[in-house]
Amino acid sequence: MKHFSLFLLVLILSGLVALSHVPKEVMAIEEVESERGYNLTSVESTNKNAVEIDGIRFEILVPNRVWLIPENRPDVNTLIQLAIRITNNSPSPIRLPFFDPLLVIPLEIVEADGKVLQSKGGRDRLLNSPQLACPLIQPGEHATFFPDTKVFWQKNSLLIGGSDGLGGSWYFDNIKPGDYQIRFRYISSRSVRPCYDPKKDEEHLIREIWTGEATTPFVKVYVVYPGT
Repeated sequence: MKHFSLFLLVLILSGLVALSHVPKEVMAIEEVESERGYNLTSVESTNKNAVEIDGIRFEILVPNRVWLIPENRPDVNTLIQLAIRITNNSPSPIRLPFFDPLLVIPLEIVEADGKVLQSKGGRDRLLNSPQLACPLIQPGEHATFFPDTKVFWQKNSLLIGGSDGLGGSWYFDNIKPGDYQIRFRYISSRSVRPCYDPKKDEEHLIREIWTGEATTPFVKVYVVYPGT
């Protein structure tokens, strides 16, 4: 893990990991549980929520599209179940990069008037996490990842965001009640990446990682006060 941390430090210093001011309240959000990265049950799969690129299907899953605004208290939030499912419909196995909500799988939020909200966040440390593994997906199989996502208040500003599961955080601030369009972007630009094996507690340089970009269709969600 030492070498992997040094590699991330090089990325940070080179500017590939964009760091910005991250509020302490956001950094304090609990880390994603290790098992959360690969399972999401009882969610209907539809072609309207998916796009396929070179035999790889990217699908956004949003079981509950009404997101309740919690009380304006620092210890209260609304947990959102939100995921991206990646299915290998090609005839060959594929290797994905590790799941990173900041760089590889960022969420995009657009207001009803078409304004794209600015995502914020960053990290300056790296935690041991199964997310650092680069999953091998066999033909016909899929991997599902859902980032830690909450609606919460901070200094009288309503935020949507959470931990990135790797030691940092992501968030959108100044959220208002109303309708929003959300989607995932998937960005894999490098075919060679360091990947972590949590069973052996060591990292390896993995080649032939799938490269490409995909954007899931928009899904409408509603941010509302309870009872409205």
